Amino acid sequence: MTRGANTAVVNWPEGKLTRVLGDKEELSFFPLQFHWHAPSEHTVDGKYYDLELHIVHLFEDGSLGGVVGIFFDRAAGGSSENDFLSSFNFGDSYVDEPTQVYDVNLQNFLDGINQERFWCYKGSLTTPPCTEGVYWTVIEEVQNISEEQLAGFTMHYADNSDFAEGKGNHREVQPLNKRTGATACGSAVRVGTVPFCGTSVSRMRP
Repeated sequence: MTRGANTAVVNWPEGKLTRVLGDKEELSFFPLQFHWHAPSEHTVDGKYYDLELHIVHLFEDGSLGGVVGIFFDRAAGGSSENDFLSSFNFGDSYVDEPTQVYDVNLQNFLDGINQERFWCYKGSLTTPPCTEGVYWTVIEEVQNISEEQLAGFTMHYADNSDFAEGKGNHREVQPLNKRTGATACGSAVRVGTVPFCGTSVSRMRP
């Protein structure tokens, strides 16, 4: 893991993600790295969550493909310690110096998440150069995170007045700009601006 000036990044070039679009087109993505933002970069019904994990994927040809977003929140997901996050010593990391992490099992973490309920849309990266054409998949289920785990990350960003005036390392939500999203509940998919899974994403990133 390397904590850069804007977030902590873990390179993870293993695995494969397959997503079936509304028109039945099947796309395959291959992971590159994952990183975090606090507060979250997506809002649900106007609410920011404590932390959001982004798993960045490439297409098979090496071009930028998609991102999977996963929320963590003390209120919505619970304030107990998260086993997956325990693998990362955010508080003990130093800028641009690799930090050895152990017992990181991304697959076990993903297997414990309900991946059948999610929002998806085609947008852009949230960091410069904000590349367009990215397939976003945002998991609805919110994960637990403890006060200590959150503080270990936010001490460098959202709780650091020298970083973005203490506003965090997220990009503010953007207007939909006539984009539509899709929501999946199990095998059912509906395309539109308002999901049907019981909660709605009030604003999604372009």
